[in-house]
Amino acid sequence: MGERLSELAARAFPEHPHENAQLDLAVETDAVRRSILNLGALVTTSATAHETVATGEGLRHAVVGQPASLSVTTKDKDGELVRSGGACLRFQVTGPDGGAAEAEVQDNRNGTYELLYTPRAEGDFQLSVLLYGQPLRGSPFRVRAVKPSDVPPSPDDAKRRRQEEGEPHRGRAHLPRGKPWPREGRVHQPAGHLHLQQRPHRGGRQQ
Repeated sequence: MGERLSELAARAFPEHPHENAQLDLAVETDAVRRSILNLGALVTTSATAHETVATGEGLRHAVVGQPASLSVTTKDKDGELVRSGGACLRFQVTGPDGGAAEAEVQDNRNGTYELLYTPRAEGDFQLSVLLYGQPLRGSPFRVRAVKPSDVPPSPDDAKRRRQEEGEPHRGRAHLPRGKPWPREGRVHQPAGHLHLQQRPHRGGRQQ
């Protein structure tokens, strides 16, 4: 024991510390900010289901094998238009057999959305539109899909067909005032032609 103490007494110890106790954290705020921006952005909207509306031809009728569409316009609790996208909108289409049909949601990034679906069979379809898990006014909607051959012609199609088939049009020729009016007739207008059938008319002048 005495030898050990003598050894320690003869050893030279430093009078000053060789190290210090500093341990700091240097935060690179610019790097952290860039990292947060690279992760993404916070997204929120004020859209509510009870004020949001759905419109469009796809709510009224559909044709088998042809895309149908409807538009959703999001609004806040006061009925004001929401001008930003990113809302949690779910669109589900159920066919006559109870199976799910093709459905797609397109975000226009301005508070409106296009919903597309394509019926593959005729019959009654159910369209369910949910905003943040809540149904829109009128949802679920019911639409009947018909075959293309069962779609009635539009007024424009009917008018075009009559013109192509040459439907006769009745009319009377007009002459300058004071000129004799010798004949009257019927005007027929087949596609691309104008034909005037005339028959004699007893003398007279245009009134």
